[in-house]
Amino acid sequence: WVTTFMQVVASAFDILIINRYNIMWGIPDKWFYMFGDAIVGPAVMMFALMPAIVLISKLVPKGLEATTYALLAGFQNFGSVVSSQVGIWATGYAGIKTDEPCNFDNLSWLVAICHCLL
Repeated sequence: WVTTFMQVVASAFDILIINRYNIMWGIPDKWFYMFGDAIVGPAVMMFALMPAIVLISKLVPKGLEATTYALLAGFQNFGSVVSSQVGIWATGYAGIKTDEPCNFDNLSWLVAICHCLL
């Protein structure tokens, strides 16, 4: 539950920086970004995955450790590609535009929904 709580807090920092509350509080973007999901998220995710990796290493038959690790790494890479493509689709579906004229009106809602789905 500790890693879940840390992930929720990091996600909240993302929503706060999107809505520019950090500027109202006098905190620069660089400092606020450090506590967001881009920096804290991967570290917390590694801590959350550690028990599963240890359990899998204990359950794998002798001699298949490298094959199992390669298979898990392949699934992780595949998931990363799929998630980036789904993110591109969701950004377009939400009406967020980065070309002139830019439109970030629905960005905080999209980030909140995507964090809830994760």
